[in-house]
Amino acid sequence: MARIIVIDDEAGFREFVRVTLEEQGHQVEEAKDGFEALAICEREPVDLALVDLIMPRKDGVKTIEELRAAHEQTSIIVVTGAAPGRWPLRMLYDRPGAVHMLVKPVTAEMLVGTVAEALAERTTSA
Repeated sequence: MARIIVIDDEAGFREFVRVTLEEQGHQVEEAKDGFEALAICEREPVDLALVDLIMPRKDGVKTIEELRAAHEQTSIIVVTGAAPGRWPLRMLYDRPGAVHMLVKPVTAEMLVGTVAEALAERTTSA
């Protein structure tokens, strides 16, 4: 199974993602912001990152840019509570790696399906 990190400032959402994906057999780490996430990924790269766009200290866009620069093989799922049209997301799609989006509120079914799809794309492009 995959090594996954969930990067979100909401502890409840991180726990929901971790528990749901661990039930699917994945190894899941949690980070409350981009700084913490990048330090974790530096110690041991991840296969997939779920990245909230709106976070204090280091937002999701900057975190994605830095994560891709250091670990371009990591697939990304953007997580946001904002309407998809609110963000200039085109820049996120212009770089290598599977990019998907989850809009909160997220159900377990949505989460599991999107993670499976992103991981499948990762293995077919490798």
